[in-house]
Amino acid sequence: MQQICDLYFPKALDDYSPLQYLHIFHSDFIYDPKQQYMGYLNVNVRRIALVNFVMEFRKRKMQIYNVPVQYRDSKNLSQDEAFECALKQIDLEKNQIVKTNVGDSPVIWRFPLIFMNGEEKTGAGVSVDKLDGHIWTQDESEEYFYDFNGVI
Repeated sequence: MQQICDLYFPKALDDYSPLQYLHIFHSDFIYDPKQQYMGYLNVNVRRIALVNFVMEFRKRKMQIYNVPVQYRDSKNLSQDEAFECALKQIDLEKNQIVKTNVGDSPVIWRFPLIFMNGEEKTGAGVSVDKLDGHIWTQDESEEYFYDFNGVI
């Protein structure tokens, strides 16, 4: 079964021209070259079809996400709620996390991890799902960023 997704733009871009073909997959979408798109586009398209759009924008060094529609259609955890979930999952005697979200993902809150010896390890952090607050495993992260967004 194919997952239904939407496209999400975390910031305004200079060029949205790849969207001119989106109507092929979502007939209600009408591309307007004068419009600036931000946030969700409110389309419902199979995940695999949207990967091509994501790849085209990423080739142009533009940020976009392919997101399962339940993240768009459901109440998401606030950063404070997600931080509380993250605190419950780490060993506070050996580590601490910073209440600063890293990145602009529409599906996870990502908090940097700092070891108690003061060392900050590049890439170390806790990723909290915005829907249910579970901590993402490395496998979940790889699956989402590769299978949905073509990021290796």
